[in-house]
Amino acid sequence: MSYAQVSACVNNVTIDPQCPTLAYFKQSYVNTANDALLIEFHPMFDPYGSDVAAWIDAVRSVLKAQEVATGHRLYISGGSMTFHDILTG
Repeated sequence: MSYAQVSACVNNVTIDPQCPTLAYFKQSYVNTANDALLIEFHPMFDPYGSDVAAWIDAVRSVLKAQEVATGHRLYISGGSMTFHDILTG
């Protein structure tokens, strides 16, 4: 779907079979000011495994580069990140 189609769906301007799903997504993951989006990531690997520290560092590096490129603030959080930060202090 194009941005215009998605916008029409979430603003109840059009009826499309995908609109209820998009409306649910917006209600569940976008704040009321429409300036923040939550993306849930559920890794298919052990979140406390031996490779997770390197993965967290790599993701944070990519997010930092995207912040510079886009001007958006990007965060990653959750149990693995908290644990990693405590250990690396």
